[in-house]
Amino acid sequence: MSRRPDRRIDKTCEWCGRVFSVAISHHRQRFCRRQCGAAAALPPVAERFWAKVDRASSEDGCWLWTAAMTPKGYGAFRDPSRRQRVLAHRFSWELTYGAVPIGLCVCHRCDTPACVNPNHLFIGTIADNAADMAAKGRAVSPRLKGSQHANAKLTESSVGMIRRLSDRGMSASRLASQFGVSRRCIRMITTRCTWRHVA
Repeated sequence: MSRRPDRRIDKTCEWCGRVFSVAISHHRQRFCRRQCGAAAALPPVAERFWAKVDRASSEDGCWLWTAAMTPKGYGAFRDPSRRQRVLAHRFSWELTYGAVPIGLCVCHRCDTPACVNPNHLFIGTIADNAADMAAKGRAVSPRLKGSQHANAKLTESSVGMIRRLSDRGMSASRLASQFGVSRRCIRMITTRCTWRHVA
């Protein structure tokens, strides 16, 4: 005699809200998967978030993020409800003031990327953020060319000399050694991929 299959019932996950189906024998199952059960066992998300913030270390009132950071120095926080990492200052804004409107970003008044103090944050467009950077003198103008750029290792006259010497047959290795740059830099100059404004 064949075994009758278990009847199934639909349940709603207590963590993520997704509807899932279980055998009636598992009617006490509360979560749709293990990850949801693990996330639900964690302390409340706000408690976890603020535990990673140092509110006392900064004299200017910045609350510094002490956990994971992005390469640009912004805090990163794993939000279990979204199942992804979010910027800590953005999450701080959402905890304090609510959702960030679509198309807007959370900007710093204090110019400290690791700061998550809600009083140091404001909502703005990408253009507002860029204008704020420029007003505070932190933006590098895209119009700066050649030796005017802060990272330039060469001058317009040295680039002209590199091109003339290359045309006369001097090797990229020798030019790189003479001018203190890489061979790749020399190749970019001689093929006019860079320093195009120099004749």
